[in-house]
Amino acid sequence: MNWWTVCWILTQRRGYETWSAVVAQRHHPAPTHRRFVADYVWTRGLLRTGSDPCEKKESEYLAAWAAEETDSEVLAQVLDAFTWYEHPGQEAVGLRYADHPDPRVRREVPGALSADDAPFTPASKAALLTLTRDPDAEVRIRACRVGMRDDDLLPEITRALLLLAEDPDADMRGAAATALADSRDRTPAVADALAALLNEDNQLVRVEAAYGLARRDDPRTDEAIERVGPLGAGFEHDHRAGALWWWRWRKANSTAG
Repeated sequence: MNWWTVCWILTQRRGYETWSAVVAQRHHPAPTHRRFVADYVWTRGLLRTGSDPCEKKESEYLAAWAAEETDSEVLAQVLDAFTWYEHPGQEAVGLRYADHPDPRVRREVPGALSADDAPFTPASKAALLTLTRDPDAEVRIRACRVGMRDDDLLPEITRALLLLAEDPDADMRGAAATALADSRDRTPAVADALAALLNEDNQLVRVEAAYGLARRDDPRTDEAIERVGPLGAGFEHDHRAGALWWWRWRKANSTAG
């Protein structure tokens, strides 16, 4: 609590004096100090609204820091902060760490390769494809989320997501459900995987699975909605709940007509 309170207060002080005093800690020998600086710059990027004359300076600072940082945990936080900024060398920074030995660092690479939703370069495509086969499941799911908008990568990403949908980790199965529901892939294998995820104990996962089936107008959608169960408070404006309601409304009205 103290950590984030102090971080928040400092980000509200936009002057150069505060900035220079905080970022000077980047060279502190204790990783904890450097982690705080990374969180501070990350928060500045998160809270930015509109054009900011400091953005270029801050992105250059993070790029230089990423090239020098030796602690893997701190480096991962620096890369996470870096992806909130626009920088012409962002892809190069991401590619530099695509094969880093620490999975915490590799998890940040997909975000660095997806700047501005621009088309992926061949080098980024190759890196994302490799990351979809990474030993770390979190690396794989992040690579899939980023790369699934690319038609060339989609078949391989679908295969990776289908495996994640059967992962022993319930969180990974839930993440796969979300990605598969939003995927443009309309093959039977994806629909079958979504139907299988209706057996999950977590209602949010069942909602994602039913939503994915509704988007595909799958004949199992009606049963899927039943499997979801009653949705309590918090779903009034949920796009997934709205899609399930709309699917049933269309079905009822088409039958009545």
